Amino acid sequence: MNKQEFLKALSERLDKLPENEKNKSINYYLEMIDDRIEEGASEDEAIGALGGIEEIAENIMSQYPDVNKKQSIKKRFNLNTVTIILIIIGSPIWLSILLAIISVIISIYSAAFGIAVALVSIVISFILGGIFAVVASPVIMFQNLLAGIFALGSGLTLVGLGILAVFGSVLFIRLIIKATKFFIRKIAYITSGKERFAQ
Repeated sequence: MNKQEFLKALSERLDKLPENEKNKSINYYLEMIDDRIEEGASEDEAIGALGGIEEIAENIMSQYPDVNKKQSIKKRFNLNTVTIILIIIGSPIWLSILLAIISVIISIYSAAFGIAVALVSIVISFILGGIFAVVASPVIMFQNLLAGIFALGSGLTLVGLGILAVFGSVLFIRLIIKATKFFIRKIAYITSGKERFAQ
């Protein structure tokens, strides 16, 4: 690599710098090369003594952190702009999918809510029916002993089944609450910025 090729390559790698700063750096290395040539070194030896072109360019650029920061911001901005454009263009597809997912979730929760309401209704009807049968059994016994005993047994059975159904209902409702909390945490995790397209 001769002097002109070296300076051209260095200029290309310092293209992000302001023109006056770039010229200062190029002139500095030009003087260094000329000084070594005056001392008796060949052009190739003078350039070789400076080190690799990439290393020289990195050292110069590291002295201008503001320029690197601006470039980083610019890259982020460009990436975010592209992401936004892609989101807008793809909206007919992902919006349809999102609406379908929301519809499925609503359907599942509607079904679960319906089951929960049915379980609570069963609990109430069993317990109330059982209590009514137990309370009515003495009156029935005066008319028909066997019918009264059957009413008492049926009432106690209904109350027992109602109590068991209470436990089942509580477990089912807890399961729904647990699943809801899980989905809310997942949605919060995704939308909190931990899984963004671009930082």
